[in-house]
Amino acid sequence: MTVSKPFFVRPFLPYSAVRGEMVTVRVGVFNDLNFPVTANVGVVANDSNFELVSSSGSVQVTVPAKSSGSTNFSIRPKKLGDIDVGIFGTTNTVSDAVVKTLKIVPEGFPKVSTVNAVVRRTDGENASIVSLLADLPDASRIVPGSVIATFTLIGDVMGPSLSGLEKLVQMPFGCGEQNMITLAPNAAAMKYLSISQKTTREISEKASRNVNVGYQRQLTYRHESGAFSAFGEREYDGGKNPGSVWLTAFVLRTFANAEAVAELDFSPGTALGFFQIQAHCLLPLFDCSSATA
Repeated sequence: MTVSKPFFVRPFLPYSAVRGEMVTVRVGVFNDLNFPVTANVGVVANDSNFELVSSSGSVQVTVPAKSSGSTNFSIRPKKLGDIDVGIFGTTNTVSDAVVKTLKIVPEGFPKVSTVNAVVRRTDGENASIVSLLADLPDASRIVPGSVIATFTLIGDVMGPSLSGLEKLVQMPFGCGEQNMITLAPNAAAMKYLSISQKTTREISEKASRNVNVGYQRQLTYRHESGAFSAFGEREYDGGKNPGSVWLTAFVLRTFANAEAVAELDFSPGTALGFFQIQAHCLLPLFDCSSATA
């Protein structure tokens, strides 16, 4: 069941605005009545949060029956953080009011300073104290009220770099190179989640499905010689493509790691039975060529 008001106002605000800059607030006026109305629409004054730039804080808007109209107001935010912007609309018979929140950010350009420390309490110690000192720019260059500090404590030696690691488990797609870019993180993420005992059945099944799809897709870019390339045996111009050494090494190493996530056929006698041996041969060659480049 859908319930709606016969008359209401709706302000349209941006997600955020810069302190001191003019912001246009568009207000929609909706009339679901069977007769036209003339509404007095305005902004609720709030001198501590913003300055009204428009010549008037309220205007009259005539809206036909079963129709809508709109008007605009301009304000200039004065303070940082979330501010409330109130809008009202009144007629001789009906009225409505609504309050929306607008996020106000500092002017200028953000500068972030990060300080890290590892706290390890040894046996017999009651506490371990660490001092963190962040460098700030010269006081004359700092926008007033813009300095904030956050503190995060993580009980994992890998730190925040692995926060939300399960988001790396995604479906592979694209050419031979793009497919591997999205396939490899599935194996790497599952390896860490398994060791840290953070994996779930849902993530495991998703990763296994992704690896199988990426595995089958990557085989379409395999050459008769066993090498891999971005677009397979032949390039777009129809010429012979010898394959990519670095991509082939990356594919074979990733497939070897992905065997722990999904059931991949590496048994002797299969088309891929030589993968692990070939990977060990190609990776040193790739490392040597990189070192002498």
